[in-house]
Amino acid sequence: MASCIFLFCTSEDEPMNVRTLILLLVLVLGAGVYFFFFYGKEGSSLSFNESNFSVEDTASVSKMTLTRVIQGEEKLRLSLEKKGGKWRVNEKFDAFEPRVQQTLDVLYKMKVREALTASAKQSGIKFFNALHTRLDIYQEGKLSKSILIGTQTKDAKGTVMMINGSNSPYVLEIPGLPGYLNVYFPMDLNIWRENLLFYATKEDILSFEIVFDSLPAKRNLRWVNVNDDPKLADGTSGSLKTSQYFSLFKGKVFGETFVGADYPDKLKKLKKQQPTFQIKVTYLDGTEREIYLFKRNNNPNNYFGYIKGKNELITVQTFVIDKFLKDKSYFLDGEIKASLR
Repeated sequence: MASCIFLFCTSEDEPMNVRTLILLLVLVLGAGVYFFFFYGKEGSSLSFNESNFSVEDTASVSKMTLTRVIQGEEKLRLSLEKKGGKWRVNEKFDAFEPRVQQTLDVLYKMKVREALTASAKQSGIKFFNALHTRLDIYQEGKLSKSILIGTQTKDAKGTVMMINGSNSPYVLEIPGLPGYLNVYFPMDLNIWRENLLFYATKEDILSFEIVFDSLPAKRNLRWVNVNDDPKLADGTSGSLKTSQYFSLFKGKVFGETFVGADYPDKLKKLKKQQPTFQIKVTYLDGTEREIYLFKRNNNPNNYFGYIKGKNELITVQTFVIDKFLKDKSYFLDGEIKASLR
């Protein structure tokens, strides 16, 4: 007796391995038909493979590499890898987690807006051959997607991208969010690095101090017993502003960026000057963190700065750090406050 599935029939006289092979072939072809009809619908005629840019499961992304390719040659490479639940840059620096998460969100949300026209397609491919950034995405340790990132569109509302190995560029966007996407995949190492000023975790801090260059020494701030019941170092109890102030201590406080390459001699000069503000944090485990900040005459939006023991010039945004820069008089009332003037 013969049995048939779709157009394939097998005879009971045929060996078992032949029938098994035919059945497997039928299943594979059936799966192909399923994917063709399932992914080819939703009002789109785009090729599934060539237009499948987004990443559905960003939680499984374990590594991303960015490679700048010019005229077919790899000129610059940057890697982001998650180890022990934390992201690292180039296996050397802690990554700035909000930046990494922002990029993962873009990979999840970005969609094809349109395919390039026939004439634009040829120009697009020529551009990719001349210059592009290749993004390789690994999920659970395996390469799952390779995307070539090109330039933004003329209307600055989309970015031209192409699946590596394809010859079909598409315009990608995030629906409802105007702007191009290539800015989320920078090759600048310093943009990806974590620029940590200090851990502002109240329960881990023993003392917190600020020295102000422009104020009398008696107005410098020093809190002790921060982890338990914060008190000013001279024994004076703070006002109700104390609890408001320490409500700011919720985790990591970040600087803006690393700027040593833009100001090659600046750090050496600053180390010979008196800082505008000096912050010192002492933790329960005995470690300390000292930050030196300097006002910039030509830029009121951030400070120059550096951290003791680290030979790197950074900038720190005023809106991030100014809320911590309160002198002793801020917390006192009445005659005690007046005595500090």
